[in-house]
Amino acid sequence: MASYSCTADRGTAVFGGDVVTSGSIYIGEGTAGARTLNVYANVSGQYAAKIDNDESSSGHVLKLETDGNGSSTRILEMEDGDGDIVFRARADGRFGFGPDGVSSMGAGTFVVGIDNSSHTADIAISKRLQHLGDSNTYLDFPSA
Repeated sequence: MASYSCTADRGTAVFGGDVVTSGSIYIGEGTAGARTLNVYANVSGQYAAKIDNDESSSGHVLKLETDGNGSSTRILEMEDGDGDIVFRARADGRFGFGPDGVSSMGAGTFVVGIDNSSHTADIAISKRLQHLGDSNTYLDFPSA
């Protein structure tokens, strides 16, 4: 392990090499002063971060949780190099793809590959399937 230094007034630890832990690492304490976790890299042809769970039978990888709900809570957002949001998932169950889809967030729910008691289709449309840029080309699914 490399060198370690700490300033007593702020509780900051600086490591000059690889950091290996056999336990958990916690960022913040769930209080008003909690910090966010930021990962920065400047690499080409590689991923900036990788999470790998080697468990073969129930190897869950990532779970995102929030106490917020509704349209103003964003659970996941992806942004390209131009600053365009290309994917957004909100806590009200809606999500959008591409800058135009994200800005409008659509009117319905998009469900893919679900086969259970409430969904039996590969793609479920709640109300309308519309051709973008042509308001006269659409399939309407009125309520029963």
